[in-house]
Amino acid sequence: MLGIFVQVYLAMSAVSIQYGNWSVHRIVGHALGAPVVLMVLFAFLGKLDRKAITLTIVTLGLYGLQTALMITAPRFGLQGLTALHGVAGLALYTLAHKLVIDAFRLIRNREVAA
Repeated sequence: MLGIFVQVYLAMSAVSIQYGNWSVHRIVGHALGAPVVLMVLFAFLGKLDRKAITLTIVTLGLYGLQTALMITAPRFGLQGLTALHGVAGLALYTLAHKLVIDAFRLIRNREVAA
C-alpha cells in the first residue's frame, strides 16, 4: 500500500510541480512489479485459501493492466485509455488494503488458536 501512496505522490508531483517529469514515477512503478509477483508466489507457497490466492492473482492482473495501459494505449492512438491507469491504481489500492486486512485477521486467528 505504501508503494501506491508513493506512486500517487509522484504522479501528482509530475502534474503539478515537475511539469511532466514522469521518469521517477515510471521507475518506481516498474520496481513495484517484483513485490506483486512475490506476493502471488508466497500465496501459493503459504497454501492460503482460494479467495486469498485469487485476490493476489487479480492484483497481479491489475498491475499488468496498469503497465499495459501506459505502454500500448498511446502507441495505438488511444490516449483516452490512459486515464484508466488512475482508475486501475485506485482498484489496486483497494485490493491491497483488503489483502492487508485479511492478512492481519489470519495472523490474529492463528495466534488465538495456538
